[in-house]
Amino acid sequence: MVKNTDYLQILLIMASFSFLSLFGCRKSGMTDGQSIEQGSFTITSRTQTSSRYDINTASRRRDTITKYKVQYAGEPLPFPDEAGRDHMWKVYLLSATPSPALLTIGRSAFLWSEKDGQLVSTQLLLPSDDFLTLQPIGASIEMMQPQWTIYQTDDREASIELMGSSHLLVNQEKLISLSDLTVFSIPRMRRLIDDFYPQTSNGAQGLSPDEQQIVMIGSKSDEVDRMRYNYGLMVYPLNGGEAYVLSIDPNATRLPEYELINPDWFSTYYEWEKSKDGTYRLVERKLAQQPFWQGWFRGPGDQRFSLKPVSEELLPRFGEFVRAKLALPSDAIQQEQTESFQYLKFVHEGKRFTISYWEEGQQLGFSVDLLERGNGATDEVVNAIGEAFNEELAKGNYQKYFTNL
Repeated sequence: MVKNTDYLQILLIMASFSFLSLFGCRKSGMTDGQSIEQGSFTITSRTQTSSRYDINTASRRRDTITKYKVQYAGEPLPFPDEAGRDHMWKVYLLSATPSPALLTIGRSAFLWSEKDGQLVSTQLLLPSDDFLTLQPIGASIEMMQPQWTIYQTDDREASIELMGSSHLLVNQEKLISLSDLTVFSIPRMRRLIDDFYPQTSNGAQGLSPDEQQIVMIGSKSDEVDRMRYNYGLMVYPLNGGEAYVLSIDPNATRLPEYELINPDWFSTYYEWEKSKDGTYRLVERKLAQQPFWQGWFRGPGDQRFSLKPVSEELLPRFGEFVRAKLALPSDAIQQEQTESFQYLKFVHEGKRFTISYWEEGQQLGFSVDLLERGNGATDEVVNAIGEAFNEELAKGNYQKYFTNL
């Protein structure tokens, strides 16, 4: 029998290892970075690498962050006291600006520029979280770039220059026009429109041709089924005017999941209509023929090909498609069923794969089996099958097995 004191010793040892795993046994080293000059600005970076022992993986983990020092005319930037100690997680040079300009990011964000030989600073955000988002956008689809998140302790991107777009959206609260460094506000607390509230994970989807309206994704609970959400495009005028929403018809716009909204989808199903007074309004694009439904991929880390909304009649036909493409024996695919799911399972090149159908969600999925460790080879199999099936869908094949959301 183990005594209570023995239990106490065991708990203390486990707590000690957990502490080391959390805070790590660290060794740090600073390596000289580089200096970049733009106008009277000088940016110096220093990369700090540390390592710690992670008891969960029984290995040492390396962490790398970059620290920045910025000077103007040889003097440090005059951050206000409320900016806090960690006021520079990342520094970006802004291109296509009328004078040298840069953006410093920490718990708050500052825009710095030069005008008539003098330093000009604009505080974009008040000190808040340990992360914020950036997204370069513009009126053309070529200028729309994905939103990304910058964290306090993770600076893995070497590039410090932002280019290729006409505007920069900071934390979905401030929009900088790079041509003249005008800053527009999009206050979060005033974003509710017709009970729609923005989905911040997707970022902006477009900018009007006159660059006076920005489009965000919004959602609201369904009036009948509160567990269901309806989505819309929320349009905010940048210089006054009334904001408005266009509800999204997921069937007409071939949108099985709102996460699939992107500028390509946006430009396919929506357009800006110019009125007689020269203003623009976002409207649904009138299409001679609706595009065919397509499948989509989830990844990385969860490489999966999905089809939705589809009937269960597609399951055996998709299984036969996979069997033919992979040249599997006729008896290679085995059927399984649970209360909520139907499965087709098989082994290919030593790896187990699963085709699943979820009736309630009207969704078919193809991936490596949940109990199998995926790798680059299994990802290639999923990608090849998904791309080949999408080619068939683009020809109009299998469309009769799609239902309605």
